[in-house]
Amino acid sequence: MKISTEEQGRLGANCYMLSSDKTTVCIDPSELSKNLLSFLEGNSGKELFIVATHRHYDHVAAIAEIKERFGGKIAVSRADACGIENDTDSLGTYFGMRHKTASPDIFLSEGEIVLGDISFRVLETPGHTEGSICLITENVIFSGDTLFCMSIGRTDFPSGSMADMQRSLKKLFSLPGDYTVYPGHGESTTLYFEKQNNPYYFREF
Repeated sequence: MKISTEEQGRLGANCYMLSSDKTTVCIDPSELSKNLLSFLEGNSGKELFIVATHRHYDHVAAIAEIKERFGGKIAVSRADACGIENDTDSLGTYFGMRHKTASPDIFLSEGEIVLGDISFRVLETPGHTEGSICLITENVIFSGDTLFCMSIGRTDFPSGSMADMQRSLKKLFSLPGDYTVYPGHGESTTLYFEKQNNPYYFREF
């Protein structure tokens, strides 16, 4: 499996493009950029899944357009599907950023899921939003806006909760072994590094 990253939009959200022999997965697309368009066209013969780690517009704004142009299946948690279905719950209208809307095809919840020929473990990690998720495949975590390098996602937006965030961080940091962490914003990191250095990791909850 190959992983490519592109920083997109005015908020600098990370879009992740995964490809295997038979499957393409696009995680958190904010805009249908030239790079993303080229990636999708170059993998047009593969089964496509468009995944959102949470509802906010800087992670979902291009989902409907991608579905419209390339087909594929949209996957998101049930609690955060509203951000794909309308641009009020995505906070798009709040920030003056309208986007097309669509209906999800797959609702992601805690546990294992196979998208095409790529297997993921879904972790429900509320805090940034009530429906935030992290996706684990092989030795990689796509953490959305739950965990950043030396930081965490905001909890003061609608449906956010610091208490939930603390429980979600405990769940992440309780995972055995180490992982490369690909966050929703900023540079990649490792789970081990964040355990040792992230100032928001409260070891006693």
